[in-house]
Amino acid sequence: MSEHSLCADAAASQASLSVNALTRPLLERLLEHMPQTGIEASRDETGVLIIDAGINAPGSVAAGAAIAEICMGGLGQVRIGAAASNSAREEWPTFVEISSAQPVLACLASQYAGWSLSASKEETGGKKFFALGSGPARSLACKEPLYEELRYRDEARSGCLVLEVDRAPPAVVIAKILRDCRLDPRRSHADSHAHREPRRYDAGGRTGARSGAAQGTCAGLSTGRHRRRHGERAVAAAGVRGHRRDGPHQ
Repeated sequence: MSEHSLCADAAASQASLSVNALTRPLLERLLEHMPQTGIEASRDETGVLIIDAGINAPGSVAAGAAIAEICMGGLGQVRIGAAASNSAREEWPTFVEISSAQPVLACLASQYAGWSLSASKEETGGKKFFALGSGPARSLACKEPLYEELRYRDEARSGCLVLEVDRAPPAVVIAKILRDCRLDPRRSHADSHAHREPRRYDAGGRTGARSGAAQGTCAGLSTGRHRRRHGERAVAAAGVRGHRRDGPHQ
C-alpha cells in the first residue's frame, strides 16, 4: 500500500478525534502563564482572541514549544533540551524533540502550514497582508485539497489558527477565517472562565523571534510528513517519532 493511501486511511480511522477540542486546554494553559512565557492577549471588536507571541510581545522558547503542541492539535509532545556546550547561548535550546502517536492528524491535518490567507491594500486600507495558516482550525475550514485525501473534517465550537506574521491579521482576514470555519463571533460566553470563543489566534510573530524559532523548528515534522506523501526527500523524521537538532540561533 502506498504512503498516500496509508495517510488517508489513518486519518479516516481517527475521524472521531477533534484536534480543536483537544487544543483548547493547551491554549487555556498558555493563557494562564502569559507573564512567564512573555506573550500578550487581546480581543478585537468581534470578540476574537488574538495572542501575540512575538510581534510586540517578547515571546519565549517556552511559548514556542507550547504553540508547537497547539499546532499539532493536542496530539504531539515537544521537549526542549540543551547540549552540554559553553558555546551555546543559555537562552536558546540546541535541540527540539517532537513525538506523536497520531502523526497523520497531528502533522498533516493540524500542524502543516497550508492555508493561504491574503488581503490586498484596498481590502486592508493600508499594507498588503499574506500569511500561511497552521494549526487545528485548518481542519474546520478544509480549504486545502489535502483534506479530501485525508477524509477528515473537524467539527468544533471554537478553533485555533497560528500565523507567523509581523502584525496582527486585518479585519478582512479575520472575517474570512470565521466564515470559512463556520464560527459565529456573536455566541455568548458560557461563563467567566471558559469562553465560547468563536476563534482564537496565536500570532506567532516573526520567525526570528524566540517563539517563532522554536515553533518553526518543530514544524519540520509536518513538512517532512507532507513531503513523504509526494515521494520527496523529507527534511525531518516523520512518523511516530520525529527529532531535529539545531545549533544556537542568532
